[in-house]
Amino acid sequence: MLEKVELSISAIKSARAGSTRVREHLGQIALQRWANEALVWGHGIVERGPHLVEYMPIGSHHTWFGLLFVKGLVGAIALALPLICSLLSLISEISKSPVAASAIAVLLQLFLYTFGENLEILAYLFWPGLIIVGIAHKRKGQ
Repeated sequence: MLEKVELSISAIKSARAGSTRVREHLGQIALQRWANEALVWGHGIVERGPHLVEYMPIGSHHTWFGLLFVKGLVGAIALALPLICSLLSLISEISKSPVAASAIAVLLQLFLYTFGENLEILAYLFWPGLIIVGIAHKRKGQ
């Protein structure tokens, strides 16, 4: 099964090899600059990348790298903590409540998006899902 997953991942990466290369370099630059220059609070602004990444903004193609680069460890924790707490809080309700099950599906989808996209750009798409997450939390105690 793991081999099949690895083959699928490499097929996706090879389909758009140029894009994959740029994404990997953007991630490496973001992590290196974050760790060496602005560990706790980040840089505060998005910066244009070098020619190597076709001048794409650093951290723009991956939420975690972008958060670390721009908002530092504080920003990454500000996303990770509510995401993890919401998942843990609603997991016990998954078999009892279809709303909780839907909320967990939304949270898992958001988690998967964080590895390939910048969530700020997709906010207009997933805000209804966040309302469902809020409804699930409100109904949890009832």
